Amino acid sequence: PGELDGLQLLAADHAVIDRLFATAGGASSDDARASLAARIGRALTVHASLEEEIFYPAASQVLTDDRLVH
Repeated sequence: PGELDGLQLLAADHAVIDRLFATAGGASSDDARASLAARIGRALTVHASLEEEIFYPAASQVLTDDRLVH
């Protein structure tokens, strides 16, 4: 299999986070919701790091309008 590019990785992260949120709504206990909340928090932290450290710097190099990046 080929390597994922940055956009594919971000899109995959979005899909995972969306599924976690959807699952959280149907969690059967407070412990299950707390566990899902922790997973969502970790996933969002990784996702934000990818955006801040890789995606936004690369986008700002190729886009002429910084408002599109920020």
